[in-house]
Amino acid sequence: MLTGFAGLSIAVYRTRVDVDALTAGSGVLGPPGREFTAAAERHMEAGLEILNDRTLPAAERLSGYRGELAKAERLLIEGLRAQPTQAYAIARLAAVRWELDPPFTEEAQEPFVGMIRTASAMAPTMPRVQQSLGELLLRMGRPDEGAAYLARTLELDPSLADSVVESMRSGGLTAATMLAALPRQPAVLAALYEPFREAGKLDAYVHAVESTLPVATPTLLGTYTTAAIASGEAEGARKRLRTLEFLTNPNLEAARFRQIGRLDLTLDDLGGALSATRRARSLAPSDPWIADALGDVYLRSERSGEAIREYRAALALVARGSANPRFRAQLYRKIGQAQEAAGRPDDAYEAYRKAVDLDPEESIASRRLDAMHRAAGVAP
Repeated sequence: MLTGFAGLSIAVYRTRVDVDALTAGSGVLGPPGREFTAAAERHMEAGLEILNDRTLPAAERLSGYRGELAKAERLLIEGLRAQPTQAYAIARLAAVRWELDPPFTEEAQEPFVGMIRTASAMAPTMPRVQQSLGELLLRMGRPDEGAAYLARTLELDPSLADSVVESMRSGGLTAATMLAALPRQPAVLAALYEPFREAGKLDAYVHAVESTLPVATPTLLGTYTTAAIASGEAEGARKRLRTLEFLTNPNLEAARFRQIGRLDLTLDDLGGALSATRRARSLAPSDPWIADALGDVYLRSERSGEAIREYRAALALVARGSANPRFRAQLYRKIGQAQEAAGRPDDAYEAYRKAVDLDPEESIASRRLDAMHRAAGVAP
């Protein structure tokens, strides 16, 4: 750790002339170190925006990106001068310097490795620091070390699963490697769905998730069911979910029955789907997605009146929460489909129109409106 601090002190000293300009002549003490770090983060984000701006010439994008990183580097050094114990600032400084001047030999990497070890030792329980260090190690071409830091990140904070998995995907790690490296938490397994889907290995994903189902979450039950349907494992998944019980957790029980209903529908077992989804609805009467699912079962069963009732109930539940317009648009589109099935085209038209007003990309509602316009001889 002392070696890391020594290297850092030398780096600060060598850059002292530049960073002094940041506060020279102010006549007041500089801001706290964390404020410098926050400002550096803003410059790093600005640099990424410039780098991703396809309207600019390539040379200008690269120059702008490097310019923002150089500003971030100076601010991080100034922040460390003000507050030397900022582990996150050390981690970000290492990352910035790697981007500005990546070393090409093992010997040249050693100062970066020293900074990583120093920052990690200073903040062993700070997930943001461990994640930043793991991402840097991946960029350095040290995947095993990087994965170990990222695994530690998730042990400290499972809610970071999505961003950690995305970092590992960007670092070129395979779905199987991520599964082996990361803790098998429900949030992690849910985040791994997409890498396994892209790899065409959803059957392996299904089998990996099954051992964790007794401690699942509603999200993981949903991704498990989706993967089972896509990989032809619906029958096995239905049997597996039927053997589970979450009697002390009504929300998990509701999610389990909802997924059983989805699998029943996939297997054309309308009676089973209706029974399971009704059970889910009774366990979670305020869940709009379960009301929506029950509406789907009724619609498939040609019980349009009951489908409309459930879709409207879902809309009422959504109004109490903060669901996005796309979900509301889907509900209106389904109401339109049910109204058409019930022989009420005027009501169907109004529902389709509301769906498109909420989400212009609601393609099914748009097509039905166009078809209705053509049938009536009216221009859309």
